[in-house]
Amino acid sequence: DWIPRFDARYLLVARHVMPGTRIIIVDADPREAMLNWLAFGWLPFAGMSDFDNCVDWLARATAHLRFAANQNVVPGIVVDAEKVMADPAKAGADLARFLGLETLKAGSLSKSFESGLGGMPARFAKGHWQAYAEALAEPFAKLPV
Repeated sequence: DWIPRFDARYLLVARHVMPGTRIIIVDADPREAMLNWLAFGWLPFAGMSDFDNCVDWLARATAHLRFAANQNVVPGIVVDAEKVMADPAKAGADLARFLGLETLKAGSLSKSFESGLGGMPARFAKGHWQAYAEALAEPFAKLPV
């Protein structure tokens, strides 16, 4: 998902209940995540019914992900999904090792994530949030970047 649904407190449970648990954190600029969320839709359980509450939620969720990445409560790796998808063999080398694989290679479904219904894009290009930096300055300021 490009919108996190995660609570760092789960890591304490996972460490005790499921020894050996490892996590893969797909980190992204939350400004990009928010803009994609606004433009391309959201998940039913995380609907955009109150913009301010959603910005606050995204800030908390991002903070939890970053906490998990920095605290190493369970073994984990942080990856940039766009780089891995663009060049699985090179950019995905660390992820492949983490998963116990020699290399990563794009599967048959990987291209299907590039576009949505009717072949329309499923997300903006990386850095597109900058075009909205002024208009969305206040909510962007609430997000940990």
